[in-house]
Amino acid sequence: LLKSSSAPIADVFAAAAAWAEAAEQRNEDIAGAWRQIAKSGVVPFHLVDPRAFAERVVVPGLISNEQALSVFVTIALGNGPARPRNMLDEIRTIVNKGRLTSLEDAGSCAEALFNLWGNSDGGDFECFAKRALCEKARRGVEHVRFVVEVKKRFVEKGGPSFTVKHHLEDLIRKKPSLERLVGVWHCPVETLEFARAVAASCNHIHFDRAVEFSKECLHCAEDGQYLQCEPIAAAEVLVRHLQKRAASLPCLPGLLARLAAAKASADAAG
Repeated sequence: LLKSSSAPIADVFAAAAAWAEAAEQRNEDIAGAWRQIAKSGVVPFHLVDPRAFAERVVVPGLISNEQALSVFVTIALGNGPARPRNMLDEIRTIVNKGRLTSLEDAGSCAEALFNLWGNSDGGDFECFAKRALCEKARRGVEHVRFVVEVKKRFVEKGGPSFTVKHHLEDLIRKKPSLERLVGVWHCPVETLEFARAVAASCNHIHFDRAVEFSKECLHCAEDGQYLQCEPIAAAEVLVRHLQKRAASLPCLPGLLARLAAAKASADAAG
């Protein structure tokens, strides 16, 4: 959040304030924490609402008078540094605007992305667009369809063609650290929605991604890993989809047997 150029300044300030106010839990001094914040420049105080800055920072004496005066002079002169441009944040803002999922929304999203691409150096844009669209796609089936439509319309306007499949594959193969609390492999809702999105992205011929994700989920269930994401539920979505759409797959009987065994083991464990 603190590194994001698109996050509201009020949110950045609130995050820094929460860290400072928890100083005592780290056996540190709150005033000292605020001095560190002011010195580091992690919060652009000159962009914070002046009244909020005065009431919450200056009046309680959380930073020195010299630091406070410097901020007010910068505000008055308007010569403080602007927030750096962050291409990924700009693309995320476009892709995640409101509850974008309809075909009409896809058109406006593609238009905005095309305009942004026209003002970029190309390379960074394509890399970050893949990442942002992958994040969107893994939220659920309707988001997969939206991403497909956005990519199609973006190319029709003259933008470069790119794929998000490698990002999806990395998400399947490279599990995050166990310390995380959210996201696929941790949150059961996000993991289940991602399973549905993977299933929806399969066409008549290519089911490799669904097979791979179902195997990963079953492996977690069998080894007792990442159980917080309820891998059996995700695996069942994928295996049932394969059973319906690709009944002749040689690996399907084995997946069905492993799924049944994992469910029986989970039921036995209570």
